[in-house]
Amino acid sequence: EYYWGEHIHLGYYSPEEMERGYKKKNFIQAKYDFIDEMMKFGGIDAAAINDKKEPCNVLDVGCGFGGTSRYLAKSLGESS
Repeated sequence: EYYWGEHIHLGYYSPEEMERGYKKKNFIQAKYDFIDEMMKFGGIDAAAINDKKEPCNVLDVGCGFGGTSRYLAKSLGESS
């Protein structure tokens, strides 16, 4: 956990960020961006879910320290 933080992911870097140089992006932010991209890939729109106050069920079948699950719970709101 000392080196990786809450997430074991490697992070997400947009094409523009890669062009500018991925090392210029905060590594921790890249990990959160990775989770956001995975939600988009899975068809999950956190903003729409929070606006409608409708629950969303997500199964995190990962390994690690639970950081992704905590981030998903915070992003998707109390109703999820």
